Amino acid sequence: MRLLKHLVCAATLVLLTAGCANSGNKADSGSSSKADKSVGRKHAITDQDSGKTLTPAVGDTIVFTAPENGTTGYVWSATYDEQILEAGESSFELAEPGTQMVGSGGTRTMAFNVKAPGRTVLKLKNGRSWEQNGPGQEVDVTIEAK
Repeated sequence: MRLLKHLVCAATLVLLTAGCANSGNKADSGSSSKADKSVGRKHAITDQDSGKTLTPAVGDTIVFTAPENGTTGYVWSATYDEQILEAGESSFELAEPGTQMVGSGGTRTMAFNVKAPGRTVLKLKNGRSWEQNGPGQEVDVTIEAK
C-alpha cells in the first residue's frame, strides 16, 4: 500500500512537470489559441462623438467613456438593436480615487460587443430616469457592423 502511494505521487509529479514544460513551449513558440484569434478591435467613443459613424466587424468592441455624476441622478443609459450589439462590462471610476465625498463625479465606461452584421444607432443618454425630457445630454452614434 505504501509503495502504491509513492508510485501515485511520482506519476503525478512527472505529469505536472511535463504539463508545465509544454505550456512554456507554447508561449515561447509564438502560437496563439483560438481565443486569441477571436479577440476583435476596440473602437473608442466619448460624449463628444454624437453624429459619428463606426464600421466595426463582428467580434469588435465599442467602448464609450464619459463623465458621470450619479449622485445628482444623472447616469448614462443606452438603447440599441440587440440583434447587432450586446452590452458588455460597465464600470464607474471616481475622478479622485480614494475619496468617497458625497457628490463626487467620475467617469463611466460602457462596452458594447458587436455580435452580428447590420445597422443600428447606439443612443446614449445622460439623464435622470424620472425625467423624460430633462436637460440631460444625448449622444447618437451610427453603427454599421460588417
